[in-house]
Amino acid sequence: MRRLIRLSLFLWAILILIALSINVSSSSGISNSDSFLVNLKPIIQTNAGITVNATTEEKALAEQLEITNPRQPYSLGFVSETFTPTEKIDNKIYSKIDEISSLQITDITPKYVKDNYTYGFIMILGDIWEYKLNDLKNMGIKMLGPHSTHSYKVKIPLNKINELEQLSFVKWVGYSTNKQKFDHLEAGL
Repeated sequence: MRRLIRLSLFLWAILILIALSINVSSSSGISNSDSFLVNLKPIIQTNAGITVNATTEEKALAEQLEITNPRQPYSLGFVSETFTPTEKIDNKIYSKIDEISSLQITDITPKYVKDNYTYGFIMILGDIWEYKLNDLKNMGIKMLGPHSTHSYKVKIPLNKINELEQLSFVKWVGYSTNKQKFDHLEAGL
């Protein structure tokens, strides 16, 4: 009998939470006209065996919450150090572009200089949706894999830096710091 009472209380609590989430999403002020949300794969939340597909408004609200109050900080972490970027494009990338443009290209020039690309990281604002990754891939950026909650290791064509800077969902593009390249345990620090 106690199990039945607990189960019914649990189900009532779930129903109340669902009703509250519907009320919050309908009063959030986010319109259905957000065209970028139409192409998103649905967020599926499963609680106690109940599957609920998120509405467009709930997706927009979740995205906005992740941008303004992320579950994980917007930082690039390694064993030795965590770095929180302050500018959108790392100054070292601009230095690399200037350095490459001033070089004389010969047969012994490294391939990355001839092809004008670099390896680094891209930090993405909000949740990492498929449309964001597709936009980056369509620009010729090769996604090499996730690094942290918001960051990807990438191969970046240097002629796409200005386009990357214009993307609203790109928080930062750059390199790890020199300190992050060393393991503090091996270095004896």
